[in-house]
Amino acid sequence: MRLSSQERDIIVTNVHQYIASDAKVWLFGSRCDDSKSGGDIDLYIESDPINKPLESRIYLKIALQDALGYQKIDLVYHDREREMQPIHEIAKAEGILL
Repeated sequence: MRLSSQERDIIVTNVHQYIASDAKVWLFGSRCDDSKSGGDIDLYIESDPINKPLESRIYLKIALQDALGYQKIDLVYHDREREMQPIHEIAKAEGILL
């Protein structure tokens, strides 16, 4: 995994702050492969339903970019009460729980 422990802590802390304290977050995509370089940060976030999910994700993305420096960050969110879509299943199965 190509994230430092400090970056992982920043991500999890901000997800809990802006999404939900019970949220779980997985890193997926190219950053999971140590043999690759570069790439954006792809995060799959799963939680119970939240108020204002779009607004919460916008604030989260801004907070992450402020804390981690500007880089491309993709957020995939899943409300646990809704049916999983293929992207959710792939991200969770192939990702690394932070």
